[in-house]
Amino acid sequence: MRACLTGLLIAAAFAAPALADPTGSWLVNGGNADGTGAYKGKITINRSGETYKAVWIVGDTKFTGTGVGGVMAKGVFTPGPASEADTAISILFRSGKDVGLAVYSEQADGSWSGTWTYENLDRVAYEIWTQKDGARAMPKTKTTTPPDAKPQAPAPSAPKP
Repeated sequence: MRACLTGLLIAAAFAAPALADPTGSWLVNGGNADGTGAYKGKITINRSGETYKAVWIVGDTKFTGTGVGGVMAKGVFTPGPASEADTAISILFRSGKDVGLAVYSEQADGSWSGTWTYENLDRVAYEIWTQKDGARAMPKTKTTTPPDAKPQAPAPSAPKP
């Protein structure tokens, strides 16, 4: 499990350092991994000791998770305990019986983007976080968000992060 998680973090940590620190309240835009459409919501990230605590609210559904951080510097990814310097975060999340894994990295404009999936699902989905007040939406350098990291077309279904 650790090797798999570390591998996912390394693969997802492609952003250049910008403002760092994923803590705070973010607006969420994403697409469901099961192909059922797009969703919007919010997420709050707090540091708790050496980990992160995450709470998504998407529609009427609450998702909670615990995460670890990491830093990407000069092409080298270093995972570790939660820190203000983190430029990547990996979160194990749950809602009801559903368990999933989400991996994000900070983008040059201060937003965070990444992928997520559920246990036993063979697809991933993309999600982007932006600050409510625009405080982190300052252009710095070219964004590294994957070109296909766009929410899918909306469909009537229960939203899932």
